[in-house]
Amino acid sequence: MFSLGCATPDKPVPDAEAFTAPESIQPIIDKAEAGDAEAQWSLASLIHDGIGVERDNERVVYWLRRAAEQDHAQSQYMLSLAHQVGQGVGEDLGHARHWLRKAAGNGHSEAMYDLAKFLALGIGGEADESESMKWCRASAEQGFATAQARLGAIHVEGEYGVDKNPDEGAKWIFKAAEQEHPEGMHLAGLAYLNGWGVEKDAKKMDEWATRAAEVGHLQAQFNLSFMLIKGEILDEDPVRASRFMEMAARQNHPVAQFNLGMYHFKGSGGKKDLARAYFWFSVAADRHKEAVNFVNHISVDLSPQEILKQMKLANEFKKQFTSGNELKNADTRPKKLFDTK
Repeated sequence: MFSLGCATPDKPVPDAEAFTAPESIQPIIDKAEAGDAEAQWSLASLIHDGIGVERDNERVVYWLRRAAEQDHAQSQYMLSLAHQVGQGVGEDLGHARHWLRKAAGNGHSEAMYDLAKFLALGIGGEADESESMKWCRASAEQGFATAQARLGAIHVEGEYGVDKNPDEGAKWIFKAAEQEHPEGMHLAGLAYLNGWGVEKDAKKMDEWATRAAEVGHLQAQFNLSFMLIKGEILDEDPVRASRFMEMAARQNHPVAQFNLGMYHFKGSGGKKDLARAYFWFSVAADRHKEAVNFVNHISVDLSPQEILKQMKLANEFKKQFTSGNELKNADTRPKKLFDTK
């Protein structure tokens, strides 16, 4: 069982008197040492960013904790994040949950939302769906777009003890979408596709989905590419479809990568490009069985030099998605409500 709350850092903090700072931030240091919470937060931020001082994660946590213990909400939230990832302090999800609750209680909307996630999944303590929804709604009511989008999705699906209510769901979805939140815009597109609280409208669906896709929403990108290449819901448009395919493919979506390979292989845009097809099939081959067959099929029509060139490019592309470059602790993210599907 995780213990909650920690009054002292896990490791000794270097003697404050031994720390020599540039004159420009000395007033901040003086105020922080005198107990000013805002100055303590500012000093932690400066140390974290290495602005005028040497970066030191343990010292960041030290000053965050000093401010957090005075109910400085942003410091409480950042201290929770430090415990979540083990930066400058031991990783401890119990402590992380403790500081989220403190920050949420002080009106921090992001902390409210994160606390909702912890409660929904039982991270750092027991699960409590009812309290989770209380904090998710509180965050949404404060205007936090991520919470609004998720709360809308909850009402649409009728999850976590909330009655299914597409009209209520649409209300929250469009609040998020109007803030240009990627998930909110994606869900707004789905609302017009499925008639969640609004009349079905393919044109408006396309508009919202396109806005979401253009700011990087992976599922919106893939959905548009599928509808446009198949001519389902939207008029068939292979060239426009390829644009969204490439967006999704460059975010490492294996089906989009395979489909983009097929686009170039068939010449759906008007001209075949076997080299590009070989590249995308090679990128997808590790995770898409059919892609391997097309790699072998195309290789007989390309020169050895071109094959080596495309293999090198494919390997370089895949390096950015190796485990070392992935988000730490991705397995602790919610698998249901709070994940983008």
